[in-house]
Amino acid sequence: MRQDIGRRWLKALRSNDYAQGKNGLRDVDDKFCCLGVLCDLYFEEKGLEWADEITGDDRFYRIPGWGSDFLPKFVQEWAGMKTNDGELSSNEGVTTLSSMNDDGHSFGTIAEMIEENMDRL
Repeated sequence: MRQDIGRRWLKALRSNDYAQGKNGLRDVDDKFCCLGVLCDLYFEEKGLEWADEITGDDRFYRIPGWGSDFLPKFVQEWAGMKTNDGELSSNEGVTTLSSMNDDGHSFGTIAEMIEENMDRL
């Protein structure tokens, strides 16, 4: 991933400015998954806002033309990420940042994983 964006993402995850949520980029209570924080940085840089439209289950904000669980292609490309879920492979197997988030790992723990593997994301 791009180092400059990665550093901004780490700072945001460690800032305590974002309440952590699960199973979506951002929910109606303004809770974010780790990938949603990255989307928020993109929107901020581009002067965009999150869509007000809610998906059918009334739980997740939706980016126009995209579902709510993984990075949209335009954010993935902007950040220079190889996958839309933050996939990391190791000798222990494959994990993703999105699954770490949804499994209850803190933003701090996820930030450490990003920092250690930024060149592989």
